[in-house]
Amino acid sequence: MKKKCLQMGAALLIVMALLQVTPVWAKPPVITITIEFGNPDNKCDGWGLCRITIDVNLKTAGRPGPKEVTASALVEGDHMMVTFQGPVPARGKETMLPVVRDMALSPEISKGLGFKSVVILKGHYSINEKAGKFGGVTLNVKTEKEAAGTTR
Repeated sequence: MKKKCLQMGAALLIVMALLQVTPVWAKPPVITITIEFGNPDNKCDGWGLCRITIDVNLKTAGRPGPKEVTASALVEGDHMMVTFQGPVPARGKETMLPVVRDMALSPEISKGLGFKSVVILKGHYSINEKAGKFGGVTLNVKTEKEAAGTTR
């Protein structure tokens, strides 16, 4: 009986691999991003979420600019959890992070998160002081999965 269960489990995993189905127990990918703070409608001056980038240049990766912070990010369902890996610059006593318009992430970031596209939705998001050493934020997102037959 035990051997039969193992064979069935192995067969299921093979079928899932052939269909490129992610098992429900698989953890979503976590990537490192750089967040620039400021209002994108005001040349990134002021407070808000201005842009999100991913740095593949080994000379500059991990060294954010004066209005930036490195963060880890993962998408689960319709939320992107962002955990800051350093102090958030120019925040003052702000407890909300405004996103003034829907923000499409680059194809590289979307793919790193496991999707064809990821769009952060406009809104005001509470900063969670207890998410890691420097806090974090959970953003509402709209995602589009990779088409069947493509690789991640």
